[in-house]
Amino acid sequence: MIPNPDTFKIVPRLHPWILLGLWFVIHMVLLWHYGIRMLYDAQVIVQLSDYLLDHGKLQETHQLFYSIPIGLLAIFRLIFPGEVLPFLIFQILISGLASWAMYKASAELFHDSLAGFFAGVIFLFWWDSIHWNVVTMTESLMRSIICFLILHLVRFKGERADYLKLLGLLTLLVLTRPTGIIVVLSGIIFCLSYAWNQIKQRPAVTAIVALLFIVIAFLGADQMFRRWDFTEQYAQGNVITYANLVEANPLDHESLHVESGDIRFDTTQQPSLSKILSFIRDNPTSFLKAGFLKIGFLVSGVRPYYSTLHNIYTVLWLLGIYMLFAFGLRRAQNIPIKFFTIAVIVLNCLLIGMSTVDWDNRFYIPMEPGIIMMAGGGGAFLVRRLQSSKKA
Repeated sequence: MIPNPDTFKIVPRLHPWILLGLWFVIHMVLLWHYGIRMLYDAQVIVQLSDYLLDHGKLQETHQLFYSIPIGLLAIFRLIFPGEVLPFLIFQILISGLASWAMYKASAELFHDSLAGFFAGVIFLFWWDSIHWNVVTMTESLMRSIICFLILHLVRFKGERADYLKLLGLLTLLVLTRPTGIIVVLSGIIFCLSYAWNQIKQRPAVTAIVALLFIVIAFLGADQMFRRWDFTEQYAQGNVITYANLVEANPLDHESLHVESGDIRFDTTQQPSLSKILSFIRDNPTSFLKAGFLKIGFLVSGVRPYYSTLHNIYTVLWLLGIYMLFAFGLRRAQNIPIKFFTIAVIVLNCLLIGMSTVDWDNRFYIPMEPGIIMMAGGGGAFLVRRLQSSKKA
């Protein structure tokens, strides 16, 4: 039964308390169900933080891209020697603030507190992402920082302080996970869209800005692929990284591989973006087949080694979210934030198609907060539409 529209005059006062209660209960369930999980990557982060404490520096230069979580965990382990629970509690608290940021961002974007409430609820119930709050890895902090960034973009007024804060948040993202470069590029697209009326009046400036954007994109991608060389994974026909290591294993499935017998692969070329592009040029069919499989796994959230029940839940959940996202994207009037949201999704899918999809859906995280914000508006739209139709 659809409630009386007058009810929603009172409900917004309860939204923060409802979200707070959900946040508390969900994280108690997470801690009860999972406990403190020391996954392989989680153990690596702990080891790196201990190395930072012992030597006063990062173990390797490329770890700069993870320096925020490594540094924070090191601080917590300095205060609480040998413990990781205090750091997990910190992540949970930051995630609580991020859920509030999602609430405010969607509510202010659509000028509807109900949109914010839907966004906050979706954020907290997105099980494939919320569980990273109880793991000593980088995904939880990245998700939260993107939420804070999105709230800032919704409130963006084009003042110098706004640009400085944007720069600070983007820097935090790049120093939390290297895939933060996706959000950086999307942030540049946001700024171009926001200032487009001024930019198009100055063609020379526009050309310089466009060139700068291309250079930043190329250099960022080149540095990423110098550190993470995925051509070996292509040559082995892996759709998911190291899928060849689980052959004849219950995790193995034919969709995790593509035929690699005719692949041309230059083992002498140094890792770089040009090496990736050369591989694509020489093996277009194999690359496209693997790329579409990776993007399909990313967008659908399903995996052949998940249980049937889990895959059904994931598909139904994401179909609902995508429907609400489409309604919300159509309703949103803020063009720059729409460009930002779409850019993150497109760039993330392209990166996954060019690199790899993961085993556990964590590479979905960069584009999730923007989808949630728009889905909140879509949810509010449907409720208001149902109310209107009932009154009629």
